[in-house]
Amino acid sequence: MLRNRSTLLFLAAVLVMGAGQTVVFAIVPPISRSIGLTEVQSSLIFTVSSAMILLTSTLWGRAGDKFGRLPVVMFGLSAYGVLLGVLAYILKIGQAGASASFVLTGCLICRALHGALTAGILPCAQAELAENSDATERVGNMAAVSIAFGLGSLIGPGVVQILTWFGALASLWFFSLVAVGLVMILATTQRHREAAKAASKQDTAFKLTPQLISCLILSAFFYIAFLGTMQITGFIVQDRFNYSAAEAVSLASYSFLIIALSTILTQAVIVRLKSDRARAVTMSGAVTGAAAYVIALIEHGLAGTIIASVLLGISLALILPSVAAVASYSTTAQGAALGAVAGTQALGFLIGPLLASYLYSIQHSLPLMVNAAILLACAVIATRMPSRLKPV
Repeated sequence: MLRNRSTLLFLAAVLVMGAGQTVVFAIVPPISRSIGLTEVQSSLIFTVSSAMILLTSTLWGRAGDKFGRLPVVMFGLSAYGVLLGVLAYILKIGQAGASASFVLTGCLICRALHGALTAGILPCAQAELAENSDATERVGNMAAVSIAFGLGSLIGPGVVQILTWFGALASLWFFSLVAVGLVMILATTQRHREAAKAASKQDTAFKLTPQLISCLILSAFFYIAFLGTMQITGFIVQDRFNYSAAEAVSLASYSFLIIALSTILTQAVIVRLKSDRARAVTMSGAVTGAAAYVIALIEHGLAGTIIASVLLGISLALILPSVAAVASYSTTAQGAALGAVAGTQALGFLIGPLLASYLYSIQHSLPLMVNAAILLACAVIATRMPSRLKPV
């Protein structure tokens, strides 16, 4: 299945999205600060995008069920490319002397549109792979989508380093062009295949089944814990090792890199295993994640940080594709179900960092303890999943 040209193009769309996202996270905070925006104002730029993804991802997934995956992915990727260019232009005029309030307003509108118009790319790519796989391939195919996004997240910062020679905003322009170029390839190579596929597709009702509800709760809990951890990692490193801000940023970035590599390597193994036992994989991931937080609590040295990062990456790799696979079997409207699951990431981004920062301000070990409890709760919720993948 993964050697199919159609599938590879959908995965390429996810990769470009992952790369562009990391570029935005790398570029917007320092540029916005140089323009005169505060840290809180800069964070609002990301928050509004997440809020719109939360509101629209299920709708876009439902649109993919009704009209076909390819049109939704092409529309989302087109909007993605155009809006990256618009964001680059807004920041450019800010650097040229436009007022900070004008830049903030422009960025908020741009990123709100980004969240609203591009949220269908991931769930429709997942639904495309899910629809063309059997039970033994389903978890692996969902892992392949995560690998594509993860590789994009690794490629993005590298491109930033290379293109910085051409200006701080060059990477935004680059991925804007790449996204539009990929849309053209999708349009010329896939139009007839998808038109025939959409014509034969029956409109199916989207229902919140008990199985899907369990997936949504589990996914939301995991993202709240994981994204909260991303928020406070720099604080933990700085406080535990008495590092300067620059040194803490460097070590935290290495921790994120370890998590990403562990995730990708583990998911590559999942792709090859071809297992339909999503419940066992999910429970293993939840227990592994809880172990990561326990190690981070009791071992404050560099070795403990590395081990916890590896385990957290493995946990991410085991949980997310398994939950997506179960969700895709939970209802006949696969795109809508996977869109709802994708929305839980946006929910986690809205709640996780705020919760973790608040708990950290009370006691430095408190967010790690809470996150360990959340991952154990995820393991309990996973017991409600079917032992083997099968349609509801």
